[in-house]
Amino acid sequence: MFSFLKKKSKDQPIPTQENMAAETAKQKISDIQIYSMPDKFKKGAIASPGGTKKLGIAIMVIGAIVMVVGAVFLIRYIIGSGQSSKSTTQVPKEEVIQTQTVKEDEILDEVKTDEEMDCGAISGLASADNIFVNYENNSGLVCLGERIASNCGKAAATIETKDGILDFSILGLRQDNCIIQLDYPINLINYGGEIAEYAGTYLQCSYNIKGLTDLNYEPGRLAQYVYSQNTIDSISEETECTGSALATWRDLQTVAEEEEIELTPGVDSDSDGLTDLEENTIYTTNINNKDSDGDSYEDAAELSNFYNPSGGGRLWESSLISEYANASNGYKIFYPSAWQLEDKNNGELVHFFSGVDGFVQVLVEDNPDNKNLRDWYADLVASLPDLIIQPIQTTKGEMQVLYSVDGLAAYLTKQGDSSRIYIINYSPEGSETIEFISTFRMMVESLEKI
Repeated sequence: MFSFLKKKSKDQPIPTQENMAAETAKQKISDIQIYSMPDKFKKGAIASPGGTKKLGIAIMVIGAIVMVVGAVFLIRYIIGSGQSSKSTTQVPKEEVIQTQTVKEDEILDEVKTDEEMDCGAISGLASADNIFVNYENNSGLVCLGERIASNCGKAAATIETKDGILDFSILGLRQDNCIIQLDYPINLINYGGEIAEYAGTYLQCSYNIKGLTDLNYEPGRLAQYVYSQNTIDSISEETECTGSALATWRDLQTVAEEEEIELTPGVDSDSDGLTDLEENTIYTTNINNKDSDGDSYEDAAELSNFYNPSGGGRLWESSLISEYANASNGYKIFYPSAWQLEDKNNGELVHFFSGVDGFVQVLVEDNPDNKNLRDWYADLVASLPDLIIQPIQTTKGEMQVLYSVDGLAAYLTKQGDSSRIYIINYSPEGSETIEFISTFRMMVESLEKI
């Protein structure tokens, strides 16, 4: 270390009080020791104020560069983090729309989309009751039944009826329900009749698939069952189906209620059980005498026991009735000789026309499962919980018979052999009166299996 001391000048003025004070201050300053870097080390350092300035500038420049580079990396990191976060939560707009569309399709289109099978044309309807003849072996019905049993696979067929061709479709499975639709084409209007009112409409019904399979029906019978429940004839106030056909049915019901005609028995002047029209046109009895032949038996009582109400002897011995034998279906039946017989399709459908007011129809249906009459009838109406079944009776021809609630239809089968069901219907046609109920009952009692 070095000390730097200041010497007094030769020309130093005479000390005064102020000068002495100043000198004293200088002396104090001169006594301060200053430490500095030895000269041998100064060569490697900045030796001048200019060098120090350059070093400072260089440091500032480098610091600025470092700060700029750091700021750039910081900004890129922040932006990159934001993009990474968005990529996990956001989807391009186009993909969002597509995803939403798929989800909406899954919600709105719940019907199973398997390939539809064409089951062809189906014929063989035996009557207005929508029962097919030999439906167990009907290939079209079997096809439909198999599709229904196979988890309600899509299928289509055409049903040939006397009123035209209907389109029958299995639309598929929706929430465990099999959707069945029956379409009534616009050309039905050309056929006339009541069904023409439904031209261009459809009826769609839903059936629980487990409930259908639990029936354990053979395919043909299963399709027959579904079809019979899905027709216009099966609609009631409790029907839960949908479609324009249902709306049309309700409109027609309203009109029918306003114009409903209640059938009443024909005039029976002598109250003997035969209407005046029956006595005058069939049996030539006296409308004012209960016992026309005077044998102490009333006219209707004689008729029901196959006696001639207008004279002596058995009814079949008179010229009042004739016998019709149907060899192809194996039965015979009495009918009034004054009536006109009409036999169609080799005995498949037979009519007896009064020519005055109404007719009687006879048809036969196979019962391959040999069901008893009550069970067969329950399947026919397909509404067992609400079914009113009349007691089964035995006719004079030893046939079991079950009458409909209104008494205008009779279903018969042979005791011990129910392979065939014989159906006899009485229709008053457009009349408001029931004129031939006693004659109808006589015909039912006379039917025998041959």
